[in-house]
Amino acid sequence: MYAYYAAIRNGTGRDIMIKLLIVDDEPLVQIGIKSMLRWDELGIEVCGTAMNGKAALEMIRQYRPDIVITDIKMPVMDGLELIRNSRESGYDSKFLILSGYDDFQYAQRALRYGADDYIVKPIKEEELLDALIRIRDLHFPKQQTTLQLHPQKYSGTVKTIISCVEMNLDQPALS
Repeated sequence: MYAYYAAIRNGTGRDIMIKLLIVDDEPLVQIGIKSMLRWDELGIEVCGTAMNGKAALEMIRQYRPDIVITDIKMPVMDGLELIRNSRESGYDSKFLILSGYDDFQYAQRALRYGADDYIVKPIKEEELLDALIRIRDLHFPKQQTTLQLHPQKYSGTVKTIISCVEMNLDQPALS
């Protein structure tokens, strides 16, 4: 389990949260994603959930989420059509695709439509966390992220990695 607090600050010094929408036709998957991470510690607020792409598109219009986690296969409108329709409507949400299919063609189509990442189900906490941090750090560079690490909560492996990184921060290869 990770343990840090990410405060995203705007020019006024107040915390602002990155808004996230979860889209999956399986309620248990929605619940699992919502409970898998401590969203507030990532500087992320879950602004809603939707059961299909059509409902999600309405929520995108209403809430304008920064990040959308969406299943690829859903009734009414699938995740790929959601991305396409969202882009055509002028929304610039970042998309993380979830799929039960480890199929290169699905991933390729998702990337062509503008998905930022692709995770194969079953979802692992570490994979979801890594993908969200990549998306956050890549697409929200103007926002300052402050991390407070709590190493006592990390596993031995993570503590070793953090220690090695801290000892070698002055190395040009790590900059």
